[in-house]
Amino acid sequence: MRPCNGEARFHAALAAAAAAQGTGAAVNPCGFVGRVDVEAATGVTLTGSGDYPACLAAMRAQLAQLQAGGYREQALDRR
Repeated sequence: MRPCNGEARFHAALAAAAAAQGTGAAVNPCGFVGRVDVEAATGVTLTGSGDYPACLAAMRAQLAQLQAGGYREQALDRR
């Protein structure tokens, strides 16, 4: 299953931060505990921690950043 755009964006940001620090792994606070994903573009391994407060803070930060950049999500046509 392909992740939604928001999840893919979040994974890419986590992976980019880990790659910038020279590590090949990062913790994904929004992932189920122990779930392992590999970010295709960087090869960074993301391991889920299930940390709800950290996930919520990260999602709020991501949404604020998108809104500040002028991003507007298109309404889905549900017909």
